[in-house]
Amino acid sequence: MRTFVLAAVGALASAAEAVLLSSDTSLNRVYFGTDTRAQALLIGAAAAALLVRDWSAVMAGWSLIRSRWVKWAARVVPVIGLAVLAAVTHVATGSAAEFRRGLLSVVALAAVAVIVSVALDQGGPVARVLALRPLVWLGVISYGVYLWHWPIFLVLNGERTGWSGYGLFAARCLATLAAAGLSWWLIEQPIRRWRPAHVPLLRFAGATVATAAAVTMLVVPIGMRAGGPGPDVSAAAMVSPVETVRPAPPPRAGVRLHTVSVFGDSVACTLMRYLPPTPGISFLDRTTIGCGVVRGGPYRYSGQQLEQKPECDTWPERWRQRIAHDRPDVVLLTVGRWETVDRMWRGQWTHIGDDDFDQYLVGELKRALDILQSTGARVVMTTEPFNRHGERTDGSLYPEDQPSRVQRWNSLLRSVAAERDGVDLLDLNKKLAPNGTYTSKINGVLVRSDGVHPTANAVTWLTPWLVDAVS
Repeated sequence: MRTFVLAAVGALASAAEAVLLSSDTSLNRVYFGTDTRAQALLIGAAAAALLVRDWSAVMAGWSLIRSRWVKWAARVVPVIGLAVLAAVTHVATGSAAEFRRGLLSVVALAAVAVIVSVALDQGGPVARVLALRPLVWLGVISYGVYLWHWPIFLVLNGERTGWSGYGLFAARCLATLAAAGLSWWLIEQPIRRWRPAHVPLLRFAGATVATAAAVTMLVVPIGMRAGGPGPDVSAAAMVSPVETVRPAPPPRAGVRLHTVSVFGDSVACTLMRYLPPTPGISFLDRTTIGCGVVRGGPYRYSGQQLEQKPECDTWPERWRQRIAHDRPDVVLLTVGRWETVDRMWRGQWTHIGDDDFDQYLVGELKRALDILQSTGARVVMTTEPFNRHGERTDGSLYPEDQPSRVQRWNSLLRSVAAERDGVDLLDLNKKLAPNGTYTSKINGVLVRSDGVHPTANAVTWLTPWLVDAVS
């Protein structure tokens, strides 16, 4: 009982810490933190502490009715646990709000409901299903499945294979099972049977560290290319608007440099971050990470529902102030990522392609151009590139990465630009997707590491083209 109390108290403390720390900017901290994830292990330890008791002796003294009630509960509870696990798998997105509501504890308790009940009543329906040979074999190699599925799912993605849907999912599962089975046979079992008289701990530890480092160097870059947050802009920054100001180089005495004010989202911010020196041109960074011209929310991004940041709704006032202050010769406008997501609008979910919402987007775009042209500046708008920020489990794209949505936004840009004097369109999509589809490499050079933002090498390559467009 002492072990049970200690484990239960520890689980409560770990769960409380996870709830308190959960926020949009600390999801990785909560998910990967040993202290915040210990709740699952401790919940299991608490359940194990109860199971070690001789329950047959305890139950022998109970009345027949009580014993039947316990047996009935032991057969119903695992079904409930499986239902909860299935629901979580289908519904949960891993958002901060779900962690604050105790997602990690819910999953652990549902698993305990299955394991404990099956251990107490191994003749129940759930126990008999779990005793089937394929599932027993899966349980034997389950840790290998856990270890191998992540790199395999990253390597076997839709971009590399050209597959999607159930075909890609089946290929990933088969490859994972094969790798886990081989790992169990060639690595796990020999190690379990190994009985050396003397273990060279120092050499063994060194080999382990070297192996871990090699695997990390191999897999992490692949993970970044497959859609994880890359080094250009963090996942937190993608949803946290922060205006950045890039100081202009000091003008030569008595001469005002050709000035270009840059407005837009994190793609524009990345262009400014890696832009090499541009003699004769002063670029002023007026970008706001996580914001386009569309206002209101919430919206969905990579399967998560997120709230619109207040800064994203006040861009007209902020842009007016910046334009009046800068009085630039040219304005470079790069938006589109946040215009293609699913968004709550007028009380219902909608997206680009809906006629009414398209009219709203056109209205916001025209409002933006009215502001940016208010001091007589020429405006250069860039098209939105095809993106591939991540994949669903079945290899399909998230809605905002659908090429049809990007093409629709670019069509709206062209129609608005065609009606305006002093507005030019720069086809960034054609530049970054020369073959008409998303690509992470052009002529062997990595141009996008996270599926959205250009790399430093890409910006260097794009700079002469950009400079020519705004000169």
